[in-house]
Amino acid sequence: MAAGLNPLRVWVLLLILVAGVPAEASSDSRWSTRVWQIDDGLLDNDINGITQGPDNYLWLVTPVGLMQFDGGAFTQFPTEDIAGHVGLHIRLALCSRSGALWLAFDGGTIVKLNPDYSVAPLDMNSLPTRSPFALACDHDGAAWMAYPEAIYRARNGQVTKFTAADGVPPGNFHSLNSDGIGNIWLAKGNRISWFQDGAFHPVATVEKFQCMAALRTNAVWLAAGGHLLSCDANGTLRDIAAIPIPSNVRVAALLEDRNGSVWIGTEGDGLFHYNASRFERVDTSHSAILSLAQDREGNLWVGTGGGGLDRITPCGIRVEAIENNQVQSQIQSICEDADGVLWAATQNGALVSQMGGKWAPVFTNAPFSKSVTCVAADKSAVWVGTGIGELLKITAGAYTIWRTNVARGTVRGLLPATNGDLWIIGNDALQRLYQGRIKNFTLPRPFQRVSAIAEDASGNIWIGANGILFRFDGTNLINETGQVPIANRPICCLYGTDDGSLWISSRGGGLMRIKDGHGYRIGVEQGLGSTYISQIVADGRGWLWFASSHGIFKLRQREIELAMQDHSLILRPIIYGKNEGLVSQEAVFSIASPFILPHAILGADGRIWMLTHTGVVV
Repeated sequence: MAAGLNPLRVWVLLLILVAGVPAEASSDSRWSTRVWQIDDGLLDNDINGITQGPDNYLWLVTPVGLMQFDGGAFTQFPTEDIAGHVGLHIRLALCSRSGALWLAFDGGTIVKLNPDYSVAPLDMNSLPTRSPFALACDHDGAAWMAYPEAIYRARNGQVTKFTAADGVPPGNFHSLNSDGIGNIWLAKGNRISWFQDGAFHPVATVEKFQCMAALRTNAVWLAAGGHLLSCDANGTLRDIAAIPIPSNVRVAALLEDRNGSVWIGTEGDGLFHYNASRFERVDTSHSAILSLAQDREGNLWVGTGGGGLDRITPCGIRVEAIENNQVQSQIQSICEDADGVLWAATQNGALVSQMGGKWAPVFTNAPFSKSVTCVAADKSAVWVGTGIGELLKITAGAYTIWRTNVARGTVRGLLPATNGDLWIIGNDALQRLYQGRIKNFTLPRPFQRVSAIAEDASGNIWIGANGILFRFDGTNLINETGQVPIANRPICCLYGTDDGSLWISSRGGGLMRIKDGHGYRIGVEQGLGSTYISQIVADGRGWLWFASSHGIFKLRQREIELAMQDHSLILRPIIYGKNEGLVSQEAVFSIASPFILPHAILGADGRIWMLTHTGVVV
């Protein structure tokens, strides 16, 4: 999906094969719920169905119309153009494995919409003149439709009817599903059947049936009699656990996510997540759950009966603070050493390190213990700058005062280069530690305070100040300001990506990029989350993450590059705010107190660390 779609954390499902074992439900804050309702553009707050098309849009079935959703905006789809009638309502929507969208309308009209939005012909004379109860698609891309008296299959425009003579059991219809490998399952009466060799074959008998969902293999999940069960094609029925809901509450929706966990939506008791014999209640905007779906990026989408559309994701973002969230101890600089140990400088001058998942002060009795300003790490050491002009080097758990009287008194930033150099930024100083010796660089007087520094993929060092951009080519500082529209704004952030791009942000100037000698820019008019960006980091999976004055957001790097070339394109950033557990919105900036150059980092374990005024955000 273009935006708003964030990836799910991996959770492993352990099946506890003990009949009738009850599992307790708990409310777990590790899930984050984002809600969209009528005020956000929905036609109706009842979402009867959700499916994702090949273009990554979500298709939403509401009582008053069909909508497309790209993660940021809703668009009503003109169903009358394809149904041939005005006033018909969509009852069901389903995307097949081939990318075709099947739509079931009032009055029995069923339409197959190809990925190019052309309508494929279907022999409607062979179908009942009413809407089916359920739709499913098999491994061949054929659509299956369930009616009380028969099951129908539509393949290549031809419709085939299956009745009792073909194994369709008697009794009330309950559910029709396609499993993870495309086999068709039917729940009717008290029979669970699956389709093979031209007929339905009963494999199990289940009383008090309520709901069925596919497993990734040739099997299904069942909700029946207040229990969660599984059933495979051999008829092996396993009672997994008792669902912790009142006996009068019905399970209305079931879904196995890509990691094997089960989601259970009820008619009035909310949403539950089952993983490794444990149920947990997950907050939703309404207690009635009508539909569930998972998109290709792993986000869970919940259609509610009155609360609108919910997106459920793990709370993949959190704020870490030192000493019980005391403001004076918040982290303002962070790095990770070659052994994966995190080091940080706090706003009250302490040097801290993360040990066993907890932050703790280190070298508390050292002379510099209350004057640390910033940290950085290279392959062999951790470098520490102080407010008293000392440069420290930490190796093997011990520190050495490497230099004194550096940076003209206060070290505001450090950058270890890949060639072994160490760049040191002070209040009005720029220094290079090269082969054990320090060289001072003199910038033009109006631009002496450096506000950003970074290395690109070619080893060039880029230096930003107020309205000016320099590149160090190994010998000289070269003025590159003319490549991007910096004007008289201070540069807040520089960041180099592996493709050779240099990314630049200036105060209120949007996001800029230099690549192969060409400059590009985008701003909020193209959907950029903020024009005040202080930190940028790539996650190695195609996303760029941004810390700004208005919170943290991410964008696909490729989408940014396309928008920079085509200004008619609109970006839709994924924004992390209070709904995702981010209490603090404002990032640490080099051009504001405490005037330390902040650098976001990508840890060896794939986590991103960004700096805000009330804590480091993970």
